[in-house]
Amino acid sequence: MTREPASIPSSPWKIADSTNATNHLDDSTLQTKHEFYYSAGIQEGLRRREDELALVRSQRDTTALEAVNMRAKIRELEQKLEHHETSQKHAVSTSPSDASFTHSFVRISTSPTTSNEHSLSVSPSPHHSPTSTNYRHGIPSYRSAFPTREAEIALRGLMEKAKAMDSRALTRIKSLCKEAHATPRDEKSWAQKFVLSEWRNPPELATPSSLNRDPTRPLLPNPRMGDSFESWYEYYCIHNSSLPRGVRKDTFGRPWKPDLRASRIAAQLRPAQGCQPATRTEFTVSLMELLDTPGEYQRIVIERGFSVASEVTLSPYEGPASVTVEDVVRHMAGCGITFQMIRDDLEPWSHQYKSVAPSPASVRNA
Repeated sequence: MTREPASIPSSPWKIADSTNATNHLDDSTLQTKHEFYYSAGIQEGLRRREDELALVRSQRDTTALEAVNMRAKIRELEQKLEHHETSQKHAVSTSPSDASFTHSFVRISTSPTTSNEHSLSVSPSPHHSPTSTNYRHGIPSYRSAFPTREAEIALRGLMEKAKAMDSRALTRIKSLCKEAHATPRDEKSWAQKFVLSEWRNPPELATPSSLNRDPTRPLLPNPRMGDSFESWYEYYCIHNSSLPRGVRKDTFGRPWKPDLRASRIAAQLRPAQGCQPATRTEFTVSLMELLDTPGEYQRIVIERGFSVASEVTLSPYEGPASVTVEDVVRHMAGCGITFQMIRDDLEPWSHQYKSVAPSPASVRNA
């Protein structure tokens, strides 16, 4: 009988090799899983980043569209005001002299062919009467929101006479100043703002009698555009009913200094009074659009490689008439406006500025 050979047990070395192969396979699978999840995490992060960028772009497009619509509305309003001013000028040019408007009404007599006579009494419209609207103390276009050459010439002539101590001219200019101070800020005409910014009392008026006035109402000269912040602050502490748009009052009724400081910075940065009204409007709209997004000024400065001047030297904008946000940033950087000034003063003030609804008369001059 043939004996079958006994089974030879497996080599322990082969068992070890099989175990190592299994462990190697597990490590490879684990590494593959790690790579898969890592890649999936990267893709998810990129997707979320794209979603965030898309949201930012969408918000930016919405803001830009709102700015375009605002510009269109402002242009439409300016055209209407210009048309109204042209109509006033035409009415004045076809009207009789100022003396004919001293009566309370104008009587027009008609003589028809019939034996009956009729008379028609017509009251003059306040919008076409030079003495009530278009003229004030002989100043043409005095109520207009837009600067006119004839108004500036007439006002400068009146001021020269007043400085020469012409008593009648002095009385007229003082009356204009008093009226301008009493007019609410949003309703001031261009001529009223011109009077407040340009008129200075002659030294001859500083007599002992003029100094014996009510100490609770001290007389301060109207500050000029380039005067110090302290001069404007003292001025508005007295004339706090004429605070610029966006400037709040503190608990004592005085101007809130951070708001007033930002307002003065913006006033000295925008185009000068003599330039086109549309350019001043474009600058203000672009400035508000810039300050609407925190950190936007810093981003554009870094992205465009603009250099911020080492010293703050505020000057009027003299760039292209069609003002863009980038034009505003370039001008502000050249004037030395720092990131901290934007963050601490201008951005908070801009929120107050936009929260105050302007009247039609103040759209261009705010």
